[in-house]
Amino acid sequence: MRNKFLFCLCAGTLLLAGCSTTNALTAGGQSVKFTDSQPGKECHAVGTVVGTQSNWLSGQGGEGSSMRGAANDLRNKAAAMGGNVIYNASSPMSVKETYLASFVPLDSKIQGQVFKCP
Repeated sequence: MRNKFLFCLCAGTLLLAGCSTTNALTAGGQSVKFTDSQPGKECHAVGTVVGTQSNWLSGQGGEGSSMRGAANDLRNKAAAMGGNVIYNASSPMSVKETYLASFVPLDSKIQGQVFKCP
């Protein structure tokens, strides 16, 4: 009985560990670049997009890894919109979300303006 319990416990842990994924970059997302400089007049605005990384099953996993996953999602979405530059990327987090994040793993978010530049 004890061995069955330990087996189920280990199998459940491995199952949950397998669910903790980060967003991988697509081929299109790899060509999208971030910039802090306002894109020139040769570029045109495509829209604003938000990238997210779920932290529910994986926990926070470190600020760097969760924000990297959100940035990858943002780059993938920008590429799908036809953009290749993300300007003014920031992490929109309200005071309420900041308070809750100390108790539960909230999704990491990053937003930016998408531009298509030659």
